[in-house]
Amino acid sequence: MSEKNKILITGASGLLGKTLVNRFKSGGWLVLAQYFNNRGEDSMNCKWIYGDFSSKKKVDIFLNSNHSEFIDCCALINCYGPITYKKTRKLNSDDLVSDFYGNVIVANDIISYFLRSGNLKHVVNIGFESAGDIRSYKNILSYAIAKNALLLLTESYDKTYKYVTFSMISPPSLTGGKYKKVNGKSVAPEEIAKEIFEMLRDGGSDV
Repeated sequence: MSEKNKILITGASGLLGKTLVNRFKSGGWLVLAQYFNNRGEDSMNCKWIYGDFSSKKKVDIFLNSNHSEFIDCCALINCYGPITYKKTRKLNSDDLVSDFYGNVIVANDIISYFLRSGNLKHVVNIGFESAGDIRSYKNILSYAIAKNALLLLTESYDKTYKYVTFSMISPPSLTGGKYKKVNGKSVAPEEIAKEIFEMLRDGGSDV
């Protein structure tokens, strides 16, 4: 793989992740696709890379063992992030810690590693539809708390590293593929992937 327009997409075997891989492949990018289960097929401009993010040590192994592939990446999409759905009364500290680790700490560790390469130009973190909103909630979702923390982290990085574009995209739930927004407009993962692709192509920020 050459160094031109190379991107790492974490969580690439998920619903949005697969769509992002296909969008960037068809758009002429060289794609590194991280997976834990459900590996996709390698091709001329796509390589699937196994990665276990269940501990900081395993994240370090993933990053260091693939250093030669990552050194010339200019873009990163953090699509990985566990989602815990529980009623507030059933939540416990383990749920909060797990979702915070998976959605925030893992993303932070990968971003920090890529920043050290000196070639990083774009980072996109995936949030959830209400990230950053001030509103009342019937239930507290541990992953939603984590995604709001990820938004703050994204904004902090964006202010600190002026030579890198940091963005956070907060799509509605992608469960089941197609979905409808509050205004009734039908949206599919392909539209989210297209938005991210065009944003990176144009060099814009959407924090």
